[in-house]
Amino acid sequence: VPVRIFYQVGAKRFRKIPDEHDLAVIDRINSMQIANWYPTTELPEGYNTQQPKLSHGVTHLHHFYTKRNLLVLGTLLQKIINNGVLDAKFVFTASLQRANKTNRFRFRGTGGLSGTLYIPSLVFERNVFQLFNSKLRDIAQAKQHIFKRSSAIATSSTTMLGIKNDSVDYIFTDPPFGQNINYS
Repeated sequence: VPVRIFYQVGAKRFRKIPDEHDLAVIDRINSMQIANWYPTTELPEGYNTQQPKLSHGVTHLHHFYTKRNLLVLGTLLQKIINNGVLDAKFVFTASLQRANKTNRFRFRGTGGLSGTLYIPSLVFERNVFQLFNSKLRDIAQAKQHIFKRSSAIATSSTTMLGIKNDSVDYIFTDPPFGQNINYS
């Protein structure tokens, strides 16, 4: 049940107690059918999935999102797919984590608990369009920096590359841990 609405117009921030109009808009959104695809996968059994299941009844992936954000995310993804822009799909997936209910109330200076499935008692709904645009800018800046100054090598761990000592600035590994580490 919403108890306070925080919003921004330009650079100015406002807050208000939800009125009848606000509650009617929320009811209308919650009664809408989602026409586009959205994730409905059931959460697996695991140590990290127990908290949202027990505290909030979250049993499926779409429960981590507000109905409004599911509507917008589904529509945005469909437009990206229809236009065939691979970079936009990458930006979209980079935006998903911040568009869900695991983010904390932002006006008090706290963010989400990165890499967790914790749902705070005060849910803060993020604007999907702002998230997407912000990620798009971040990725565009990173690509400019990367292509100007560096190169990337993708390889198997069994390959000998013959790279000189002290010539690597950054190594990203994504090993197939499988069930060795309980990520849930």
